[in-house]
Amino acid sequence: MSGNRAREQHRTSTSAADVIMASSPAVTASTAVGVLDKAVTLVQVLAGRGPLSIAELAEHSGVARPTVHRLVGSLVAHQVLERTGETVTLGIRLVEWAHSAGAGRTLAAVADAVMREVSAETGESVQLYVRRGETRVCVLVHEPRAGLRDSVPVGAVLPLHAGSGGTVLMAFDPHAPSRTGDDGKWADVVERGWASSLGERASGVASVSAPVLDRSGVLLGALCISGPVERIAPRIDELASAACGAARRVGEQLA
Repeated sequence: MSGNRAREQHRTSTSAADVIMASSPAVTASTAVGVLDKAVTLVQVLAGRGPLSIAELAEHSGVARPTVHRLVGSLVAHQVLERTGETVTLGIRLVEWAHSAGAGRTLAAVADAVMREVSAETGESVQLYVRRGETRVCVLVHEPRAGLRDSVPVGAVLPLHAGSGGTVLMAFDPHAPSRTGDDGKWADVVERGWASSLGERASGVASVSAPVLDRSGVLLGALCISGPVERIAPRIDELASAACGAARRVGEQLA
């Protein structure tokens, strides 16, 4: 990699660097997993100083050079770092992670008040999901104050193929890796504008989900209303209308 390209790689990765440096108060913070601490230290040094050689990285990090060499090899394999010749820089994986984390936080922040209102009005749990590869991740939850509920914790990783939230994330994203089967199935969901499921993700749980789209039609996430089958099933149309309206309000605020 030329010097200009290395500097460009560093500039391209500034959002990742900002996330890394902001999320850790000190390079010397430690955990019980020493090798992880050292790997994070290397990433933090590169985030702050830009492209470095192995020798320079060892000097600035305080990590032994042989250890730096081994860790860099592993981090390069995972695209967390990039190495060309003697130069080590931040890798594209950090940019992807920073983008995903930022998008999830922004979406959740905008959706928070809307989802709280929907949960209060319907008396059911409301979740916000975003796709991560072949899974979906819950980034925000609002639950009713009382009664039996469908509790999904923030950060929960669920399959795309089970539940209305996953169906919406696949139907409105033709590039979703888990999308298989008859295209007509996905077209029906898109035309209807929402999806429902009865006992797909968990026995006794039902849900209705709608896509959160920006004004250009780009899929941002899935807003899901869920609860016990006996409460959700008789109210499918009502809850579908609530989910679609809430998802539309969130999308309009993000445009």
